Amino acid sequence: MKHLLLICCILVYGTVHAQDFHALTSPVINPDGTVTFRIKAPEAESVEVKGQFMSGRTPLVKDADGIWSATVKPAKADIYPYHFIINGVAVADPGNALLFPNENFKSSLLEIPDREALYTINAVPHGKVHYCSYKSHVLNQYRNVLIYTPAEYDINTSERYPVFYLVSGTTDTEETWMKAGRANTILDNLIARGKAKPMIIVMPYGYMNGGTPGPSTPGVAHMYGTFARELTECVMPYVDGNFRTIPDREHRAIAGFSRGGGQSMFTALKHIDKFAWLGSYSAYLNNEVMDKYFPDLVDDAKRLNMLWFGVGTGDFLYKDVVRNQQYFDEKGIKYQNVTTKDSHTWMHARFCLAETLQLLFKNAVEKNGKYPGMTTDDGSLPGFTIYRPSDLKTTVEREGRLPVLVFGNGACSHYSGDYVPMFAEMVANGYIVIAVGSKDGSNDVPTTNQDDNLLDAVDWICRQNVTQWSDYYGMVDIFHIAAAGHSCGGAQAMAASYDPRITTTILFNAGMGDMEMGGATPKSLKELHAPILYLIGGPEDVAHSNALVDFERINHVPVASANYPVGHAGTYKQPQGGILGKVALMWLDWQLKEKSAASGFFINAEFRNKNYPGCTFTSKGLKKNN
Repeated sequence: MKHLLLICCILVYGTVHAQDFHALTSPVINPDGTVTFRIKAPEAESVEVKGQFMSGRTPLVKDADGIWSATVKPAKADIYPYHFIINGVAVADPGNALLFPNENFKSSLLEIPDREALYTINAVPHGKVHYCSYKSHVLNQYRNVLIYTPAEYDINTSERYPVFYLVSGTTDTEETWMKAGRANTILDNLIARGKAKPMIIVMPYGYMNGGTPGPSTPGVAHMYGTFARELTECVMPYVDGNFRTIPDREHRAIAGFSRGGGQSMFTALKHIDKFAWLGSYSAYLNNEVMDKYFPDLVDDAKRLNMLWFGVGTGDFLYKDVVRNQQYFDEKGIKYQNVTTKDSHTWMHARFCLAETLQLLFKNAVEKNGKYPGMTTDDGSLPGFTIYRPSDLKTTVEREGRLPVLVFGNGACSHYSGDYVPMFAEMVANGYIVIAVGSKDGSNDVPTTNQDDNLLDAVDWICRQNVTQWSDYYGMVDIFHIAAAGHSCGGAQAMAASYDPRITTTILFNAGMGDMEMGGATPKSLKELHAPILYLIGGPEDVAHSNALVDFERINHVPVASANYPVGHAGTYKQPQGGILGKVALMWLDWQLKEKSAASGFFINAEFRNKNYPGCTFTSKGLKKNN
């Protein structure tokens, strides 16, 4: 009995003790974009927060319960290191599980949500990060390395992949590019958007056990040389022996941030037979090292498919990076350079990574011709017809992940056959179209405007994109989805366009005016958040006046209107969808595929008048980057 009482006392004490020291949730992202930091420290005399989202420090205020708090407004969404300073001592935020991997003090990480940001985890196929250990004969120890494999790696078991060696900076660990740099998430999102090729990323530990000499000192070359041996003699054989790589220089890249950038430059230029792609983020090699170790630099650099520099004017290494670039200039060596206003931060490193990932290994596939299409349906998406390229894999390899158009029919009917010529042209140019009903009229039943929710099609294709056994797995650009429809179907599109996944809206011979139709009302215009295009059939089009009213009312998003005097039926049964179908495709190419050549109709009156006479056009808020 005494033992039982003792155990109960210990449990009660432990519960109270745990409650006394329970960490508060911190930081808290507020609806207005501000961020509140909190920490319970009743005995503290002063608490401050310091982070890379602000200058200086911000004091926290203590309440009666000993909870300190402060609310700040970061300039923009990103991921920022920060920490508390309690009575003059720097500490991480105990309420935040996100820590910055570092050899020394570990800051906390403030992640401000942004759906469009590449660092945000989205509903796309996700790769894996493998924690691995290998034996280093160069350093005579076992070392850790992180290796990312793309989502398709475990599915396409006969495929081999190019390899990108990504090196972090001074005091960083092998985890920093994943946890602070979000390399895996950034590449997942870029692959899903069709902007990067699937590849393996290898993240080694850059510290070579002998200290880190300054990049301007002569002795730094010894550290660079040790790293080059470590990578080429130990890391690369391990990776090629345990993963399905393409083990040649054309399919091998290297880049790094800060110290890792210097290590990457030295390694690639010293082993030009092993690397064809090189990136340097906020880093340089001094002239003495360049002169001594790379006597054949001019010839060797010509063999690189990419030589890329990224640095910010606020970086303390900016002038040194510029001097290094001048060294290449004097020798007539061409390179790519991106200069921002950033400083020496991981926000800048993530930017550089995203830029170079979109360049790597891109010379293997050339676009050629159009893509034959097919029509299908799916039992898991009743009431819709899917128009898509016949060979999704080949189309994606050449075109990138495929944008989607969800479409409502005229009269809100279940018959989409009238639009097949236009849909076929869209599919031939690398789109997936999902339309309400069938194309043969077998389900031609007018609706009450409430049953055909185009967002059902959006939900379905997003699920298919992350379902491994689906034909659409990893094939869809879920960041570029258009809602569209003809007449009553245009109202259905308007009703769906509040959804943040809708990138643009097209109303074919439709307008709300003061009507309620297809699940939409005039208030739906206020819920638009992305550019919208009206395609109108001239004064004889019954939607003409409503479309004009809508145009006048919309002032918070870019709006455009193309008017071609053919009446309410439009031109969609004509080959390629006729004039209005071609305008719709150009809009999609501009808005969803970011093809600048497709913007001519909308921003160049001379081009429009010459190629589309009789088609009048007006717009508000339309810019070249819309």
